[in-house]
Amino acid sequence: MNPFVFTQSLKDLLRFNRLWPWIGLALLLLFTCVMWATYGGEGAAPAEIYGSAMGMIGYRVIALAAAIYAATVVAQEIEQQTIVYMVTRSVKRWVMILSKTLAAVVAVAVASWFSTFAIGFGMMGTAAFSEPSFWMDFIV
Repeated sequence: MNPFVFTQSLKDLLRFNRLWPWIGLALLLLFTCVMWATYGGEGAAPAEIYGSAMGMIGYRVIALAAAIYAATVVAQEIEQQTIVYMVTRSVKRWVMILSKTLAAVVAVAVASWFSTFAIGFGMMGTAAFSEPSFWMDFIV
């Protein structure tokens, strides 16, 4: 892996312009989960409601983020017409693609942390930080 390519790709993927839709989606998830916990969670434990919310909403958001960021690994170079420059650089192709892929994995982790935090905090409030299932989802 090439650290320069990785850091440059990571800086590009974590720019505010690329990250604000995921922050907005996390805020929407937070609002939805607060409403769900307030009005729809009659008689259920907060951890159970959190588990169902992560199953219904959270994992789908994470899969969407992974699909969008994975598509940008090489597509961005084609769109900006810099694919020829990328291929003719002194860095080997597989190293370049591996570095960009690992940067996309880190960007997906950041986007998924936003949604996991929003769902956990929306469903359980500050009790989410003492819940093992929240931290397991956060780490995974």
